[in-house]
Amino acid sequence: MVYFTGRIHLFFHSRWLVLVAAVWMQSWAGTGYMFGSISPVIKSALNYKQRQIASLGVAKDLGGSVGLSAGTLSEILPLWAALLVGVIQNFVGYGWIWLVVTGRAPALPLWAMCILIFVGANGETYFNTAALVSCVQSFPRSRGPVVGVLKGFAGLSGAILTQLYTLVRSPDHASLIFMVVVGPTIVIINLMFIVRPVGVEETLLPETHCGTGDDVQDIINCEIEAEKGNVESPSALERQRLIDQRRTDMSEAAAGGVGRINKRRLQTREDCTLLEALTKANIWLIFCCLLLGSGSGLTVTIIWVR
Repeated sequence: MVYFTGRIHLFFHSRWLVLVAAVWMQSWAGTGYMFGSISPVIKSALNYKQRQIASLGVAKDLGGSVGLSAGTLSEILPLWAALLVGVIQNFVGYGWIWLVVTGRAPALPLWAMCILIFVGANGETYFNTAALVSCVQSFPRSRGPVVGVLKGFAGLSGAILTQLYTLVRSPDHASLIFMVVVGPTIVIINLMFIVRPVGVEETLLPETHCGTGDDVQDIINCEIEAEKGNVESPSALERQRLIDQRRTDMSEAAAGGVGRINKRRLQTREDCTLLEALTKANIWLIFCCLLLGSGSGLTVTIIWVR
């Protein structure tokens, strides 16, 4: 009995279970990619013109891009609570739109519909944040592949939901909006206690390993440990080879006039607060890339529904 209890405990605390659950979550979380499929239904039911559909598309893109509230709440609340907030936003936003489209609720002005689709699309940011934070912390040595897999399934979620709707073959086209309301809600409520950081976290470079002086040996030791990530210690021969290589590099840097090396720069995986992150060039580079590339999806949607 103790054996089976231990195995069950290991199963529910496995980081691979977290990854699978996060993939399932992302497979249903990309509701923003469904706008190209649900916009014709909204257009025909509410007699909207193309300019009004474009306004809804802008509100949807803004809701799916503004993730500051999701990131802030994920730092304050447990991840399951942040997911619950996202579920409520998705259910209320898209649910009210479904009621309006099907005539179960009175028609609303365009600005109110924009607010509803903004709220519904913003729920997606909570799902993405929880999935990425959980898996990145659970797989500290494989962050790139994990993020790529999760974002790939988020992009495929629109196709997955569309194919499920095609299998149902419902004559009511508004049922696609209903699927956007109910599908992510059911899946994420069932998975929100599983998707969480587990496993061995990758620790930051301890200050005690770096010494307190400015001697070259301390700096070299810090750099070697930063590369190894404090996960495994290199052999004596490999460590000596790395030390010799670092000494050569530092000598060349000093000869080139680089000057004193700041040890804090070796700690490339330091945690930052929001205000500290705003001073980093990498954050602004990512922001500019997203800002310049976020309009392509809306442009394709507008051309497709025209």
